[in-house]
Amino acid sequence: AVGDRDGVGPATRDAFARLGVSHLLAVSGLHVGLVAGLFYGLARWGLVRFGDRGWDWRSPGALASVVAASAYALLAGLSTSVQRALVFAWLGLAALALGRRPSGLDLLAGAAVLIGLFAPAAFFALGTQLSFAASGALLMARPEVREPGSAGQSPGARILGAGRGLVHLSAVALLATAPWLAVHGLPFGASGLVANLVA
Repeated sequence: AVGDRDGVGPATRDAFARLGVSHLLAVSGLHVGLVAGLFYGLARWGLVRFGDRGWDWRSPGALASVVAASAYALLAGLSTSVQRALVFAWLGLAALALGRRPSGLDLLAGAAVLIGLFAPAAFFALGTQLSFAASGALLMARPEVREPGSAGQSPGARILGAGRGLVHLSAVALLATAPWLAVHGLPFGASGLVANLVA
C-alpha cells in the first residue's frame, strides 16, 4: 500500500521481473487514482447528503481529492510513477472543477512536461520510461477495449467482453514496454501476458 519493499528479497524481485509483473510490487497510478477517486466520491456524497444547498460540489470534491492523493503520494515515497499519477490527477481534477474534460493523453503530456521541467534526468530512468510508455499505450487503446460491455448485454457476454479487454490491455502494455526493457537488457516475453492476467 505504501511501496515498502524491504521485506522482498532479491530472488523474489528477480522472479517478479522474469514473469513481467514487477509493477505489482510498486505503488503506481492505480493506487493514486483509487485514493483520489475515493475521496472525490466521499466529498461528493457528503456534500449532497448533508449540505446540498444548490452548491456545485465539483470544486470541494476536487480539493478533497487532491489533498488526499498528495498526502498518499508523499507517504508512498513520490517515485516517478507516483509523481506522474499525482500530476495527472491534479490536472484532471482542476479541469473537472473548471467544467472541462481533457483527454487522458493531454493529462499525460502535462505530467511529462511538469516532471521534465523539475526533474529532466528522470526520463533516463527505466521506471519513468516504463511508466509513461505503458500509460500512454493504455490511454491510446480503443475505447471499446478500455470499457467493454454495455448495459444491454447478458452477464455472460459482459464477462467475456471484460476478459477480452483485459487480455488486450495487458498485450498493449507488454508491447509498449518491451522495447524499453530490451534497451536495458532486461527480460520480457509473452509469459508476462499470462502472469499479469493471473496476478
